[in-house]
Amino acid sequence: MNNPTNIPHPPKTNTPEPSNSKPNSTHSDAPNASQATLSNSTDTIPTATHLTFWQTLSSVLYAMLGVQGRKNAQASLEKGRIGMFILVGLLVAGCFVLIVALVAYLAITSR
Repeated sequence: MNNPTNIPHPPKTNTPEPSNSKPNSTHSDAPNASQATLSNSTDTIPTATHLTFWQTLSSVLYAMLGVQGRKNAQASLEKGRIGMFILVGLLVAGCFVLIVALVAYLAITSR
């Protein structure tokens, strides 16, 4: 009843099969191990661009004020260095404490 020869087959694609006879063949789609290592070491490694001090400072200030968006915070964390965030965060917090202490001192002594 069911004839298996009448089943439609998917169309064939024209992809060449890799040739394993010559390791450095230009016909092969798959690079050999030395080519893969060389191309991966230079082509696929993204250049690391870190945030500058001023970009880190603005990111920390926005985060401390609570107005930095989720996208910007994620981008800053991906590009920034943790040591720089800690250093700038401590500097900003220290400046905030000094400013509050100065304002309190001036308010007390002006009476």
